[in-house]
Amino acid sequence: MKFFKKLHCPLIMVYRPDMKLSFPLIIFMICIMAGCATVNIEQKNVFPFRAGFGIRGTIRNSGIDLNGAMLISSPESGVSQIYGPGGIAIYTLELDSGNARLTDTWNREIDSYKVPVTDIAGLLAGIPPSGLRCTKKNENGETAVKYLWGDVVLDKHLLPVEMNIKGNQNISAVFSRTTRGIDLMITWGSDNFIINIYVIEGGRWKDAESEMQDMR
Repeated sequence: MKFFKKLHCPLIMVYRPDMKLSFPLIIFMICIMAGCATVNIEQKNVFPFRAGFGIRGTIRNSGIDLNGAMLISSPESGVSQIYGPGGIAIYTLELDSGNARLTDTWNREIDSYKVPVTDIAGLLAGIPPSGLRCTKKNENGETAVKYLWGDVVLDKHLLPVEMNIKGNQNISAVFSRTTRGIDLMITWGSDNFIINIYVIEGGRWKDAESEMQDMR
């Protein structure tokens, strides 16, 4: 399940007089950087974020129908569990600063892998990822935020609408608001599944109006 590789910035340049062709590129990069912005989100009462969820769809050509719960303690860390008969946790996924660890009922490690988005857990609570980003608004009031690893589309409340992660197997996720929380439609290579998330506590989904921020 090692789908991700560590990302490195490919552009490290030092100007010298003999680098005339590189100078326009440096100016171009400065112009791009000038269009980059930060998204400041008030995180008061967002964490801990607790929710139940159901997963329906197809993974590795097999149908799935599972239920579980999650606890997101910060944008960088969280834990989720898949329940079996009798409410026993059959799988546990721990996420900490982009390091994911999957264990079974007896806490035996099944797999571990690196996610290129260190604060991806915060997306489930409605917090956009941090880091270098460039933004562009469209006619619908949505904001496309570009990162080194992919992009995230935010609505007028700066809540995630769509996410795309580039890699060996591209991942796309579409967020749809519901009366109880959000539906997360995910395409991961040839896998397609829906996660129905039911908010219990925290997050930004219920109080988006009062938490709307300006891009700057």
